Amino acid sequence: MSKSVDEFVVTASKFCDLVENHEREPFDRFIRELRQLLPLLYYQAVRLPEAGSRADTSYERNITHDQWQRMFGRLVQYLGDRNRYWVVHDIDVVAEEAPEGTLGSLSDDLADIWRDLKNGLMHWESADQRLRQELIWQWRFHFDGHWADHVIDALRAINRMCQDIEDSDD
Repeated sequence: MSKSVDEFVVTASKFCDLVENHEREPFDRFIRELRQLLPLLYYQAVRLPEAGSRADTSYERNITHDQWQRMFGRLVQYLGDRNRYWVVHDIDVVAEEAPEGTLGSLSDDLADIWRDLKNGLMHWESADQRLRQELIWQWRFHFDGHWADHVIDALRAINRMCQDIEDSDD
């Protein structure tokens, strides 16, 4: 594999480990680690090579909806009142016509990113070359169509939380 894929797999693994073990971390450390990992993960996902296509091979996506629900629930519990944030998604309108904001959920962002990464990571070590090409394709597909937006939305909320943490440390 290429260096860019290897780096992505390492960062994706770190992210998944952090999310899976979030209760072990003090909140401020958890948020600061996310602030470091998410931009790196985004950058590395953009650099993933074009690889294969869904027609080449397939694999079973192992993270079930129930598992996602459990992870989401654990994150909601952990984040408490820091879970929700305001977001406006429509960037194609002028300021006077801007829609009202909607509530975003950091738990939803993190659980969705985790699921899309973990499904491939669960197969990575034992995968042959064809399956690895499929996994890379899947990561790119889900990044482009789904979790890139979750990273972007989560980063604004996480950045604000880090600023609040730094202000309270003073």
